[in-house]
Amino acid sequence: MLAVKAVLDFVIVVVFVATYGIGTACSAIAIFVYQGLITLAAHLIGNFVPDSLISDLSYVGSCLIFCVGINLTFGKKIKVGNLLPALLGPVVYAVFQAL
Repeated sequence: MLAVKAVLDFVIVVVFVATYGIGTACSAIAIFVYQGLITLAAHLIGNFVPDSLISDLSYVGSCLIFCVGINLTFGKKIKVGNLLPALLGPVVYAVFQAL
C-alpha cells in the first residue's frame, strides 16, 4: 500500500514541478524521508501490535479521511483536526482488552 502511495506522490510531484517550478522537487526529498520513517516504524512495531488494533486504527483513519473528502466535496466545515484524538480510542480499547 505504501508503494502505491509513493508512486502517486511521485506523479503529483512531477505535475507540481511542471506547474510551480523546480523548488517543488525539493519537497520530494522531505516526502521520501517522511514516508521512509513511517515504513521503518511500521516494520519495527509490526511484531508487537495485534492485527485487531491495526484494523481498528485503519477504520478510524478511514473515517477521518472520509471527513476530509466531505469537506472537499461539499464545502462543509468538519474540523478533522479536532477528531484526531479518536485515534487513541482503539489503542485504549486494545490495552483494556489485553488485561
